Amino acid sequence: MDAPPNSRVSNLLEDISDVGKSYSQNEPGAREKLLSLAYSLAAAMELLSETIQRISWAEVSCPRAWSRAENSLT
Repeated sequence: MDAPPNSRVSNLLEDISDVGKSYSQNEPGAREKLLSLAYSLAAAMELLSETIQRISWAEVSCPRAWSRAENSLT
């Protein structure tokens, strides 16, 4: 099931379009702003189940994080 579009996503898409034009004109800071907006868009569109999966995969793929967490508990 698809998530319904919301105003935050629409606003981010408009901002990405505007900053994309600045990026294509090599304006200073446009690249960083575009990356930030892209991350914000991905976060705004991510479903709760996707967030849980992403976090789970990050924990499983980082055994050092697990060992540090276990050591901090003792």
